[in-house]
Amino acid sequence: MRGFIRRHRLALILAAVALLFFIIGATAPRTAVPLMCKIYG
Repeated sequence: MRGFIRRHRLALILAAVALLFFIIGATAPRTAVPLMCKIYG
């Protein structure tokens, strides 16, 4: 199992990041957009 994780660490990290972005994108557009406007506007 340890060898599997070492061999596929990059793929697991990429999958986790993609999932995180998907969750954020699916749940937070209404809250993220005003927040971004407040920070960068």
